[in-house]
This record gives sequence, C-alpha cells and structure tokens, in this order.
Amino acid sequence: MIERWIRSVVASGVVAADTLVHAPAAILAGLALGPSHDAVSWLYRDFARVALLGCGASLVTEGEQHLDPRRRYVFVSNHQSHLDAMAILASLPRHGLRFVAKEELGRIPLFGAALRATGNVFVGRRDTSADVERLDADGSVLVERISVLFFAEGSRSTDGKPRHFKKGAAVFAIKAGIPLVPIGVSGSFEILPPGYEVKRGGTIGVSIGKAIETEGLGLEDRERLTNELRESVLAQVAKASALASR
Repeated sequence: MIERWIRSVVASGVVAADTLVHAPAAILAGLALGPSHDAVSWLYRDFARVALLGCGASLVTEGEQHLDPRRRYVFVSNHQSHLDAMAILASLPRHGLRFVAKEELGRIPLFGAALRATGNVFVGRRDTSADVERLDADGSVLVERISVLFFAEGSRSTDGKPRHFKKGAAVFAIKAGIPLVPIGVSGSFEILPPGYEVKRGGTIGVSIGKAIETEGLGLEDRERLTNELRESVLAQVAKASALASR
C-alpha cells in the first residue's frame, strides 16, 4: 500500500510538472504556428513520453510501419486508462494526432486550455444532436490538416474489458472519406485503472492494425462498418496483450 502511495505521488508530480512545461509551450506553438503544426505534434508526443515514464510505464508497439505518413487517418482504439492516449501518441511518431475528447477535459485548468488551443474537438458523452453538429463542424476542419483519434467506447472501461462501440468514428470517417485504423492497447489498466492511483509499473502494448478504407461508403454502411471496426480493434487488443506480456 505504501509503495502504491509513493508511486502515485511521484507520478502525479511528474505529470503536473510535465503539464506545466508542455501545456504553455503547446498553447504558444498553436497560436503562433497553427494548431496542426508539426511542432505542436512533437510537443504532444514529448508530453506523452514523459508522462509514461513518470507512471513507470514502458511501451512496446508494432504495426505503425503499415501506415503512410503522408495520409490522414481516423484512428480508433479501445479505452482502459488515462495512459491509453499517451501510449498511442508515443506509438505514432510519424503522424500528427488530435482527439475527439470529452467536454470535461476541456475544463481542466491549463491542460484544457492547451487542448483547445491545439485543435481538439470536444463532445459530450451521449451523442446528442449538438455533439454531432460540433463534430461535423469542428472535426471536418481538423481532419483536413491532421489525423484524429476516437475512443469509440466513449469512456474508459471500468473493468478493463472492451465495451459497446458508438458509431461516431465510422460516421466521421465516411463523411471525411478517409481510412479508419484500428488500435489495440493492453496493459495500461493494470498500471493506472480508473482513478489516480498508480498500482504498479509495467509494460503497455500497442498494436496498430491496417487501414480500413471508407471510400465509396455511405451512411447506410455505418453499422456494418462499426461492427467490422470493433472486431478489428479486439483483434489488435489481443496482439497488444501479447506485446505487453513479453
């Protein structure tokens, strides 16, 4: 118990210092260079690497080599932990990435300001008409310049197991006419489950699948595409679990 407490205090301190350094830098870079500039994306990845290190998490990843760094994608992942986004950012060194994020994240002091200044899209939890309109408006502008990450379950799993996938990622990719890429993350739940207690150090596996093309698809294909995407993500989760167990 004492070890967990010490580990959690150290992790909180590292992440707080990480935020104090990278968030203002990201805000300035976003305002001066534009939200999708490579410098902003580098700051995102550097923030992620430091945060993972502070939580005692190492990273093993595979599959990024299948992607074309010149293309934009809609990345879709399972969601177990606050560390998932960090692990994915660090696993995609050739790709700028922004998030479709929960509204609550945008209200966190400094951190939320950095997210807003660097082009992320904020939606609620319930797929309301307002959320759809915001995603259509803000997301369509964002994806013209950079790739986007969805956590298709909408929120973190409470037990580490994948949940029902919402259709938003498939609809967004169909409307934008760009490929979907399934990502599986494993090992993050055991390190940092919901809450802020870092239970232990460990390895996070990230497996990146091959792109699923959406060209020629219509909104009538969204349910079939969501089911296909979920199966692909689950297959990547199994591969990520093997990576984390090495």
